[in-house]
Amino acid sequence: MNKIIIKGVALLVAGAALTGCSDEVSLDRSGEGRIYLRTKVSTDVKVVSRAATENAELASAATIWISGQKGLVRKYNGIDEVPADGIQLVAGNYVAEAWTGDSVAASFDTRWFKGREEFEITDGSVTQVELVCKIANSVVSLTYDDAVAEVLTDCSFEVGHNGGTLTFDETTPADAKGYFMMSSYDKDLHYTLTATRTDGKGTYTCSGEIKDARPATEYRIRVKHDGTVVNPIGGALITIEVDETPLEEINDVYELTAAPVTTGIGFDIAKPVVGSEGAVEARSLWIAATSALTEVEVACPAFSAMFGLSGNDFEIFHIEDAEKAILRNAGVTWQVFDHPETGFQEVKLMFSDAAMGLFPKGDNTVTITATDESGRSSVTGMTVKVTDATVEAVEIAPGDLSIHATSATFTGRILKDGASHAGIRYAKAGSSDWTDVEAQPRSRAAWAAGDEYSVTVENLEPGTTYQYKAFTDDVESPNTCTITTEDAPQLPNSSFEDWHGDMPVMVYGEGQQMFWDSGNTGSKMAKTNLTTPSEDYKHSGRYSARLESKYASVFGIGAFAAGNLFVGEFLGTENISKGILGWGRAFTGRPKALRGYVKYTPAVVEYAGGGVNKGDMDRGIIYMALVDNTTQSYGNYSGWPQIVATKDIDNHSFKKDGANVIAYGEKIFTEATPGSDMIAFEIPLDYKRTDVRPSNIILTISSSQYGDYYAGGFSVMYIDDLELVY
Repeated sequence: MNKIIIKGVALLVAGAALTGCSDEVSLDRSGEGRIYLRTKVSTDVKVVSRAATENAELASAATIWISGQKGLVRKYNGIDEVPADGIQLVAGNYVAEAWTGDSVAASFDTRWFKGREEFEITDGSVTQVELVCKIANSVVSLTYDDAVAEVLTDCSFEVGHNGGTLTFDETTPADAKGYFMMSSYDKDLHYTLTATRTDGKGTYTCSGEIKDARPATEYRIRVKHDGTVVNPIGGALITIEVDETPLEEINDVYELTAAPVTTGIGFDIAKPVVGSEGAVEARSLWIAATSALTEVEVACPAFSAMFGLSGNDFEIFHIEDAEKAILRNAGVTWQVFDHPETGFQEVKLMFSDAAMGLFPKGDNTVTITATDESGRSSVTGMTVKVTDATVEAVEIAPGDLSIHATSATFTGRILKDGASHAGIRYAKAGSSDWTDVEAQPRSRAAWAAGDEYSVTVENLEPGTTYQYKAFTDDVESPNTCTITTEDAPQLPNSSFEDWHGDMPVMVYGEGQQMFWDSGNTGSKMAKTNLTTPSEDYKHSGRYSARLESKYASVFGIGAFAAGNLFVGEFLGTENISKGILGWGRAFTGRPKALRGYVKYTPAVVEYAGGGVNKGDMDRGIIYMALVDNTTQSYGNYSGWPQIVATKDIDNHSFKKDGANVIAYGEKIFTEATPGSDMIAFEIPLDYKRTDVRPSNIILTISSSQYGDYYAGGFSVMYIDDLELVY
């Protein structure tokens, strides 16, 4: 058994307290504190031969959440994402949670770990939080007594649950362990031993179960031949014993560390340091590591000419005294800080005004390669731009999240002091019809070298390339950059003209690919459709979609069912009337709203549940969410952005405030729509996260809001001409 410790450089800023210089990492602000987080993964089960590789995988796969009283406040995907200058939080109570590995139903080598720790931040405090992720699997191992081979050969031992099974046979390593994720509705592990009898009398089988299999527990199954039970085989007896062992003892320790991190002190190292020849301001860098640094190499093609070195690089820990003196005289110095209590080490690398002033005209890249004793290394660049230009346009990488379908944010960079006005000039690629947009003025009288400004331009065309320049006063940037706006994808069959089938009616044309589905597949057993094409009311074309809430019965067993329409697929049923739905389809667009046409006629609630009582007026609902790439599983179904299981709706339903939700919008219909025809509606999307591009879209329409709870009245809704607004 072993324990893996994941340490992030991220939370150490000890150097700031030691040197007292004006360009140190900022100290905690009033009303805030900082956490020093150490995440440990207690694997508790020895896995031979995979340690180094698996430890690195666990570090990169780790997800760390920090939540306050109002919900999620920080989320990090992988230990390297944790910021290098610490996690600063407003004073209050928090919960740190972490997950790593992979949550699969059954596997011989994939495990899942999770941990939770509460902590408090007080004003000005530095808090150390130890977050231990313990194995969340139920673990199964198998051994055979030597005497079993006297009576059985070709043994195959299958163990699992409805979500997945594993087979231990002659090809399985003797020390193999099976890892199972147990669901809330299927808590037992079932096993079957199948073997050939050595007496020539055919096949021997024996089955059993492990009731209420628990996480963080190993079930050691032993197949014995000891004559203590019934079932004679050639005069001998076979028995299967299961020993339940909590996974608590820890022996070996593996330590996973993030690679060293280099950051700028008081400036963003990702942005160029700008100045004119002979007049570039001093800069200092922090190099932080979670274990001792063995090498810090600093290189630049201009170093030899700038400092008179024998080459264009130097290494801090092994530099000759003569070259160190040359650098010191030129204004390049460093300090090393050791932290024996944690094993962390830091280096402060300083370039004085005099040293920065030696960089030649043009773009000069200083590359810092830091390597620690665990062999992990990082490469970071600092660009020093020496120029006579006044302003430049900042290039935007393709796919940058600042570029939308109909808008984009352009950035310019000031290269010389003194400009009073600055802005962006843009046009379609190939056009000479330029449009100027001035940036908001600074609070001070003039712009200074190194300042950056951004302007957001609206009403652009989707999927179109634009060129842009920066300007100050009457001077235009020497460079021109380009961006291409995102496409503006629409929903397939959004006017609901394409249908096929009779029982059930399907919401796509014959031979087309499914995008929409409904509850018709579930209600077909009752020989009824809940969602159908209709010519009664429509905005355009031939059809709209008609959603009707009904009571569906088969063999005297029935349930209330809402008329519904959703992006995804009706996967199956359980207990005759309980539906299992896969919601969501791949989608990367970022619309602002959903628009369409609706006619809604509610009825009095006949079946209570969820949030409605009998006698209330029913309500309809339309809601849409853009979500990340997280997927869910339920029973034999997996890979969907959301799986809704009405048998266990409280645990398997969509949550609009879920961590996977990027944007959300809804419209609840509390009364009949006015007039005798369809009316327009628009649902704005509220973006909860802007740091990630959506991976999937969820869109659900129901004539009874609480249909998932089999509650509502016999209401009817018509939907037509849905459109995503960008």
